[in-house]
Amino acid sequence: MSEVVQSNAADFSVGAHPSVQALRDRFGVAVLRDEIVAGDEHVVYVDASRITEVLGWLKEVPEHLYDYLSDITAVDYGGGRPIQVVYQLFSIPHRRSLRVKAELPLSALEIDSAVPLWASANWLEREVYDMFGISFRGHPDLRRILMPENYAEGYPLRKDFPLR
Repeated sequence: MSEVVQSNAADFSVGAHPSVQALRDRFGVAVLRDEIVAGDEHVVYVDASRITEVLGWLKEVPEHLYDYLSDITAVDYGGGRPIQVVYQLFSIPHRRSLRVKAELPLSALEIDSAVPLWASANWLEREVYDMFGISFRGHPDLRRILMPENYAEGYPLRKDFPLR
């Protein structure tokens, strides 16, 4: 089994994913870096201030057409490191996926909403807000969705959340 994983990993290169190089060509320095994880999953890190522009382009350009937003989440690695906002995209017509990440410093946990692009972002962003404390500018109804509205102990998926 490990031979299959190794050979699959060798078949993929950073340039092999058509959207990765296209993003670099179109957005230049706004594409901070890219990587392949778990053998063949392409991840592109973009400047958080340009997230709406990048996501909109990926959704609308026919050569990419990421018409399905399957998830938005966040990752807090702790230790004062930035929190990553993670967008999992899928292009149904092209049958390919792409993960887009934007890093937010702990002092500025705010990013533009993806709700104007995908209605499915609505509750996904509310969950990220509730669990991580990230605000989404332009969200139509940003409020807690999992925890009570008056919950004051913080954000449960943050590394700085007080454990009992």
